[in-house]
Amino acid sequence: MIPVIVTDDEKAISIGEYKISALHFGGMAVYLANGGFMGWENDKKPEFAEPTFSTIKNSKRGLFEEISKKL
Repeated sequence: MIPVIVTDDEKAISIGEYKISALHFGGMAVYLANGGFMGWENDKKPEFAEPTFSTIKNSKRGLFEEISKKL
């Protein structure tokens, strides 16, 4: 198991030994929901993609504050 810890101020997240800023973590989540480098096969987004965008955009958590402004 790899520990995942959001800092108390929600400005960063630690995944194992790696610490990632909230903006970069949010950007990574959006990138992956968009299918990453390869995109989705036949441009068919999986069922989780739109709810992921909507949840990030409407989240009140500080972790997603910066990235939600870019959506």
